Amino acid sequence: MEEVAAFFWDFGSRANMEISGDVERTLEEDEEGAGEIIGVSIYFQRLIPLKEYKVEDGIALANDLLWMTSSGKKRIERLKEVLTRSRAMRELTETLPWVEVMLVPAVRGNLNINRAVSTKLVCVSEKEAAQIGRNLIPALKSKKLVNAGVDQWKVQNRAIRELMKKYTWFEPMIVEISKGIVKTAPWGLMWRVALGAVLSLGDLVTDLIVLK
Repeated sequence: MEEVAAFFWDFGSRANMEISGDVERTLEEDEEGAGEIIGVSIYFQRLIPLKEYKVEDGIALANDLLWMTSSGKKRIERLKEVLTRSRAMRELTETLPWVEVMLVPAVRGNLNINRAVSTKLVCVSEKEAAQIGRNLIPALKSKKLVNAGVDQWKVQNRAIRELMKKYTWFEPMIVEISKGIVKTAPWGLMWRVALGAVLSLGDLVTDLIVLK
């Protein structure tokens, strides 16, 4: 429930809502009530225009997209809702229509072949946008940390670098979305198990060296 509370607090603070100490108790004791509170917070967050967006709004938007989703299919359904109802995302996709095309394969979370795209921000085609989106997951899988994977994605795709430079909230949003994808994706579980096994083996080798 702590993550839910933090998620709500971000929404509430940006929407200028007055929050009492009873909210935290509600989140801990009443899941149904917590859902209603978060729903209201999401509503107000979606009203914020693009020109007022900050880093915390990007993170809140990612949490909105990940809310109550446990699979690529559910994330796609949620993405369609967010793109339609979030004022900032509507304004962004009106200016850069390819962003919507890019986000679909990105949030789906399937493994794909990574092909770098060097096209600049204002010239990206739908085909290139889809490839940029497909490039996210292999970039995440190639790195131990999500932030490093997103950095790799940014380096390989010029339009993403330019987008993140222009809109500073976009990278934190992608990082947060990526964390949610890695947690629920089958390949993400396999990666964590393999990493845990390697770390355990490393500890064992270290212990043996010390004992000698």
